Amino acid sequence: MRRNNFFNLNDDESINEDYPGLAGVLMDELARRANFTWRDSFVMLDRPVDGRSFTDLLEWTTLTYDLSVNWWTWTSERRSLGIDFPIPWYDASIMIVGKKDKDANKDKFDILSIFAPFDLGVWLMIVLTMITSGLLYFFMEVMDPATDRSQLQFNPLSSIFLASFAFTGHFSFEPRTMPARLFGFSLTFLALIIGSAYTANLASFLVVKNTPKLEIQSLKHAVSLGMKLCTYKDTAEEKMVLDAFPQANMDRKSTEQQSFWGVHGIVPEVASLTTTASYIDDTDLCDFAITSYSSWRFWSQNQDTNPGCRLGWVGRKFNDVPAGFATLHDSGDYCTSFINDVLNLHLDEMRSSNFIDMAWKNHIVRTATTEQECQDTPPPPKKAGNPTDLKLKNLGGIFIIHFIFCFITLLMTISNKYLKMFSCHRNKNNKKTKNTQENNDGKAPIEERKTDGDINDDVLKAFYDQTESEQFRIIQRINNNDKFEEFIRDSSSRQSHLEKQMSLVIELLKDKNENNESVSC
Repeated sequence: MRRNNFFNLNDDESINEDYPGLAGVLMDELARRANFTWRDSFVMLDRPVDGRSFTDLLEWTTLTYDLSVNWWTWTSERRSLGIDFPIPWYDASIMIVGKKDKDANKDKFDILSIFAPFDLGVWLMIVLTMITSGLLYFFMEVMDPATDRSQLQFNPLSSIFLASFAFTGHFSFEPRTMPARLFGFSLTFLALIIGSAYTANLASFLVVKNTPKLEIQSLKHAVSLGMKLCTYKDTAEEKMVLDAFPQANMDRKSTEQQSFWGVHGIVPEVASLTTTASYIDDTDLCDFAITSYSSWRFWSQNQDTNPGCRLGWVGRKFNDVPAGFATLHDSGDYCTSFINDVLNLHLDEMRSSNFIDMAWKNHIVRTATTEQECQDTPPPPKKAGNPTDLKLKNLGGIFIIHFIFCFITLLMTISNKYLKMFSCHRNKNNKKTKNTQENNDGKAPIEERKTDGDINDDVLKAFYDQTESEQFRIIQRINNNDKFEEFIRDSSSRQSHLEKQMSLVIELLKDKNENNESVSC
């Protein structure tokens, strides 16, 4: 028998009577069913000496003893040496183990997930932009009331609200001056970029789940990427991997535990969640450890090997390989083949009755030393992608552009205000000078002359007078009981004429309003 993690020994190297370990439990049950004894005649062996492999050790033990009790991996090479394997109790399928992704979180409800596309700095900048843009537009309206048709110079909160509304895709300002229109273009362009970035990133957060930066699919994938692999040297697992991947970057360790330590890098003496971690030399670190499935079931619950459940199963199994006890194929001299037949019979019964599965579960519970139960199952399928929130450094440029446009519009508004004041002042001086000259020449002052605005007033007054006379005529004809049909035809003709005059009046009113605004100081 080989000393391993499946025998529970006392300090004097004797088998523990209370719990002999998984291999001891299986041997006790086989002895009970087959009516033989084994505890009085066994030998414990360590790993093979340097220069020898585990296959060499297996061959020697089967030639020397009737039964070799260990989890011997089934290989064609070992079978060619005349070694028989009873029904397996151990899954030696090759797999790789690596460090878990610290950022992987389980799916959970998050009421603030709608804010995930941007970080806090971007959201604060958006709020600041809304406020400053609204106040700037309000200031522009105060400086020049003709800036917007909505007349926002009396309520700054309305300007802030309309500026905020622009980030929803609705632009409600009605700019009339060049600075206001330039401001409107800048604000809408900013809102377009922010809205597009938010929509795209929000879709990523809602659809794509967070995954590790590099997801290894299999042992072959890890080898193709040149990953460093820790392995237990001279084992059948190591030989099978090297036969399949001669180019594999292997770091051969003296024990199976060392292959796991090489992944998480923690010295076993302080491998605890409650102590300060010490790390081994970087040259001894590996990306992954090669192990077998049943071996991982045991080591995953060991605090020294898997402190804090830092390690986890990565990718798919490389192959499916059974393992278990071994005997020599001999039907002549020692009849050890008969032993193999008896073991197969009882092991098959033990497997059918779930005795082996129950023994495994009991062994894991008894030997676990981790502070919590660690997962020893395959990783769930993962979707590609790893969205990240957009930060201010990603979107800062568009904010800077907007504020540059705001500064330009502010300068244009102030300059237009003072240019208009200067123009009005100069026009007043010119009028005073011209009026003085015309008084000296005996002409009426220019203010007393009829202007285009006076002409427009005459047209409007004539329209109003005509409308009143028309209403009086209609009432008079109704009172005189004129024929109704003639009255309808006459009214239709006059209505068409009045509509044309109304259109002319509207145009005159617009011209008059624009003239008043152009000369206002």
